[in-house]
Amino acid sequence: MVLILLLILIIVILLLTHLIRHYSPIISTITGLAAKYACSSVFIANRTVEQQRKENIISSHLKYVTMTVDNNDLSASASIFGFGSRKAIYRPGLGATLISGLTEKQIRSQKFNLPSPPNVNQDNIPWPMGDKIVNDSVPSHINQTALENAINSLFIEKNPKLPIRTHAVVVVYDGKIIGEKYASGFSRKSKLLSMSMAKSITSTLMGILVQ
Repeated sequence: MVLILLLILIIVILLLTHLIRHYSPIISTITGLAAKYACSSVFIANRTVEQQRKENIISSHLKYVTMTVDNNDLSASASIFGFGSRKAIYRPGLGATLISGLTEKQIRSQKFNLPSPPNVNQDNIPWPMGDKIVNDSVPSHINQTALENAINSLFIEKNPKLPIRTHAVVVVYDGKIIGEKYASGFSRKSKLLSMSMAKSITSTLMGILVQ
């Protein structure tokens, strides 16, 4: 009986080892996303890990991930049942960085000549360069009621099992903001996870600078 149990244990261990090796890249990708996500959420957006799990659609893909935050060294770590541990660190002025390719010590020792932020009040600068809305009236040829209904519909949760969790909607027409709405707890000042939108905007701005 003992021998049979021992054989079963060995088989289970071998199977787990095989599964971990086979799915290691996938696990590492998931935990890397979670670590970077938690680091940005806590140290940039000023949200807690618990808030992010509740509020963001991406959290549904991270339900088996354990995320921890270290306020002493400004970092966040993530793992799945103790496997595939990844870590991201926050550096003032540089944002959150996932540790990859270089060691944490090497990344923390990097030196950059960061320019001082301009001493200006963004509320006094017209959008899009600032936050001031010069004219928020909707053009006469646009149905304002239909526009508002369309915006409001994006905040309605129709299926509890498939929440959309909309945080913000901004409608831009002819270079002007003609409609915007924010979920409870959010505003135009909130820092939101933007994924590919941020990458597209950053790439566009870099291209303009190169030209």
